[in-house]
Amino acid sequence: MEEQTFVVHGRLQRPFSQCAGVKNHGYSTPLQRCLTDFGADESFSHAVQKIQEHYGITVPVSAAQRITEYHAGKMLDQESLATEFPDDAGSAFIIVEADGSMIPVVTTAGNTSGIMPSDKRRCRSVQWQEARLTLAHQSGSVTPFFGATMDGTGV
Repeated sequence: MEEQTFVVHGRLQRPFSQCAGVKNHGYSTPLQRCLTDFGADESFSHAVQKIQEHYGITVPVSAAQRITEYHAGKMLDQESLATEFPDDAGSAFIIVEADGSMIPVVTTAGNTSGIMPSDKRRCRSVQWQEARLTLAHQSGSVTPFFGATMDGTGV
């Protein structure tokens, strides 16, 4: 794609890039969202194939992995923050939503004898584990509390 550029006061201006919110060799927020969504559901190579199929955009597998893992790290940081509810009298109504999704978890344990130390593909196994996401906020509030876990219900 060719972009029209201008030089204003000795600085290069890129009107399309500024309006679209993208940088050279960068990924827009909607594209990052799609990559993260597809990358969390399936393998990164399948996520890249889906992006190509749905949107006609070619993205390297390494970029899909990097962006998905970046946003997963941000979610982990959010989870580790201690959230305390205010000490006031509370609220008459609390709105709570919860959702779960099965995600594949790959482990590389097992017998590795006779296999090159760096090649553990033959020793991997895939188990499905449920991830749960919850959101709660007081009625009329726009500040939600998020929680995510891969632990069981404890029942």
